[in-house]
Amino acid sequence: MWRDSETEIDYLDYGYIVDIMIDTINDEKLLPSCIGLYGDWGSGKSSLMHMCMKKLKEQKDDTVCLLFNGWLYESYDDAKTAILSSILDGIKENRKLEGTALEIIRALYQSVDKFKLIKGGIKFGIDLALTGGIGSIANLTMKSVIKKSKKF
Repeated sequence: MWRDSETEIDYLDYGYIVDIMIDTINDEKLLPSCIGLYGDWGSGKSSLMHMCMKKLKEQKDDTVCLLFNGWLYESYDDAKTAILSSILDGIKENRKLEGTALEIIRALYQSVDKFKLIKGGIKFGIDLALTGGIGSIANLTMKSVIKKSKKF
């Protein structure tokens, strides 16, 4: 039985798909583009992504590859904020920005922080209106209990 973990080794003969994806990514006429990757659980989607990332990194150009796990977020807004933050962090870490580009990145960072602030405010406001804030207090209490228990 095979382990169900991603790999950069092509055990499933997906090389031709990797080549098509790389060609699509590198074709300036097709940019901007979005590539959808569909398949059953365990069918090799993550491995395919890792093989593509490896091949793109070998090109030694300015392509930046980021991994994002959407399963870690419970709502669309959480995922949207997290993916935007991941993209901005990747740009910040991998590029030397100047002038207008730097101003755009700063503005995007501020909008991400506003998403988080608005989301938190809405959650607290609804909780306050419906329960008098008991849900938020219970959540804060549970977080502190969990945090303290991890110390032991």
